[in-house]
Amino acid sequence: MSSAEDGEADRTDWERLRNLTDEENEANIAGDFDSWPLEDQARGCFFHVRPLEGRRWTWDMVDPRGRVVARAPADYADRASAEAATLALKTRLKAA
Repeated sequence: MSSAEDGEADRTDWERLRNLTDEENEANIAGDFDSWPLEDQARGCFFHVRPLEGRRWTWDMVDPRGRVVARAPADYADRASAEAATLALKTRLKAA
């Protein structure tokens, strides 16, 4: 039984969700710890790529408890550049 059927009003802003850009949607997914790749989970740390103000991007390395253990030393022009920076770090971590 849905909450609407229980008599609660549906508080979902469906119009806002329908109008999300791909970039906004991917940022939301990246911010959801439960959606991180199994490879990151097995490593014990997650890389959270997220937008900054002014259309710049950054990343945080987060432990399984959600604590930030490292931050990007710089911000990036776009999501792809921030993701690429995490890939280089992931490769180095695998070799360690």
